[in-house]
Amino acid sequence: MRFRTRLLSFTIVILGMTCNAYGQASFDDGLTARYAGDLETAAQIFSDLTQENPENSDAWVQLGLTHLTLENYDEAEAALKRAIEIAPDYSDAYLGLARLEWFRGNREPAEEYLSLAGDTEDTRALRRQINATPDVKKWRADIGLGYSDLSNSLPSWEQVDVALGYQFSEDTSATIGLQYANRFNISDVYVDAGLTHTLKNRTLLFASVGTAPDGDFRPEFQFRAGSEFPLVSSKDRGVELWTRIDASTASFSSGDVQSLGAGLQLRLHNDRYRIGANLIGLSDEAGESRSGFALNGEWQATRIARLLIGYVDAPETSEGITVDVRTVQLGCRFDFEDRGFQVFALSEERGAYDRTGVVFATNWRF
Repeated sequence: MRFRTRLLSFTIVILGMTCNAYGQASFDDGLTARYAGDLETAAQIFSDLTQENPENSDAWVQLGLTHLTLENYDEAEAALKRAIEIAPDYSDAYLGLARLEWFRGNREPAEEYLSLAGDTEDTRALRRQINATPDVKKWRADIGLGYSDLSNSLPSWEQVDVALGYQFSEDTSATIGLQYANRFNISDVYVDAGLTHTLKNRTLLFASVGTAPDGDFRPEFQFRAGSEFPLVSSKDRGVELWTRIDASTASFSSGDVQSLGAGLQLRLHNDRYRIGANLIGLSDEAGESRSGFALNGEWQATRIARLLIGYVDAPETSEGITVDVRTVQLGCRFDFEDRGFQVFALSEERGAYDRTGVVFATNWRF
């Protein structure tokens, strides 16, 4: 009996030592995988450890840092904040959160977390990096002026656009805009608000809603949404193929109009050249289906100057009716560090009359 009791005690001790060694080895395996760049394996190991012991602050920190390297920012934030709940003075967790906010483009939160991370070589290095980077200008203002002459002695068109945008993070921004347009001596005021967000795979999502109360030629209500994303990307060759899909619905005084567009754009020589084509489908105010296309090209002529050309043969809803329009556009855009300028000239055939016009626009960040 005494022998069996001793054997049982010895077995329990061995099992306890084995479990402890296994747990320590699993943590070490996670570190080894993370430092070797096998991030998916590391994330799985640290996730398992946090499930086995939800109070393991070390595993939570390593899980957060692994997700940070994987650019899974939401998962990284949750793990690092969980570590701080367990160990409020865990400096590595605060340093991880500081890096996370810095990668997101949020300078102030990054500096706040960094102040809680203590004074180490790593914190000093990140602080030097932040201090060496100019403040991100999150506001952007746009102003555009347009003037057009019409054939057949018709009154000219004038248009003024103003917009104000704010960048919440590196990936998300919002814009509000106002447009005053005068056509045939009739004026409309159109206001809209839009939101854009870029996913980690560079997919751009956008949506906007606008209205022109009692509009004569601008929509009384309009909603638009779409996406742009890379289909093929070869950084070594400097070539990318992007696609764009967008849809809209609008209510005019004469009826409702829906449109759907899809296109491809080839970007060459590290985006120095762009060639694009779009197909456009539209259901007009009478419920009839119409279609058209658009072609465009861009050339980065100098470091700051980009030349643009476009041709459109597609239906357009104006003055409450949908007409087939052929447009040729030529323009140039100048981009400086915090300011940009654009000028466009256009020529249109609109059936009942022709239009020639010019547009000047500028934007600046602050």
